[in-house]
Amino acid sequence: MKKGLVVFAVLLSSGSVFASFGEGDILKEVWTCKGKSDSVVDSVTVTVDRVKNTVLGGLYDGTMTGSEIGLRKGSDLYKLEGYVAPGHDNREYSVQLVQSRRDDFDYGFETKVKGQAVVVFQGFIDCIGDVGGAEVLSCDVELERK
Repeated sequence: MKKGLVVFAVLLSSGSVFASFGEGDILKEVWTCKGKSDSVVDSVTVTVDRVKNTVLGGLYDGTMTGSEIGLRKGSDLYKLEGYVAPGHDNREYSVQLVQSRRDDFDYGFETKVKGQAVVVFQGFIDCIGDVGGAEVLSCDVELERK
């Protein structure tokens, strides 16, 4: 009896009992992020496909353009980059997606969780000059699980 408890305790500590509920359980994440009313960046929407290891995203900046600015994968799935240059103006964006509660992503059974998008921007606006800053947007994240 004691031997069985020891084996079970070892399995629990190694995580192998719960391996089927780890990160491999999440197939896709859809991030919908909103800025505050006075933000430079209105919103960010990103789909992270963990199966294909790809991201597809867009950013709306109410001050530079009314059109969606495409975001491409940066150094990893959760870091994206974008660029807009209407006329003589330009602005570069770096977006880092931050999971608020890692356990919801790894071991939870929830299909909707919270996160944040940290948006860093820099560029040049005619008649103003160099611009730059950072904003934190609140995100709702829908998880598609196996």
